[in-house]
Amino acid sequence: MTEQAGSRPVRLEGTPYDVVMAVWSAVLAEEPIDQNVGFFDLGATSADVLSAVEMLRCRWPDLRVVDIFLHPTVHALAAFLGDDPRPNP
Repeated sequence: MTEQAGSRPVRLEGTPYDVVMAVWSAVLAEEPIDQNVGFFDLGATSADVLSAVEMLRCRWPDLRVVDIFLHPTVHALAAFLGDDPRPNP
């Protein structure tokens, strides 16, 4: 499944980490994204949050805007959505 961010298609398949990274990269038009830096610290606006949540809701319909504020990094949001990208010891 793909979603559009401007003219750029965003792949919404894969692990939650991969999807969040792809959505944030598309919304912010920036690569690479530092997984440990907050969404707003990366330059996001309120409109960017709404765009990101709208795309992410295709995979996670119960996602709320406040979840971006509660889990502001790629790493934190991916873990919240069910995927901890850290390697197992």
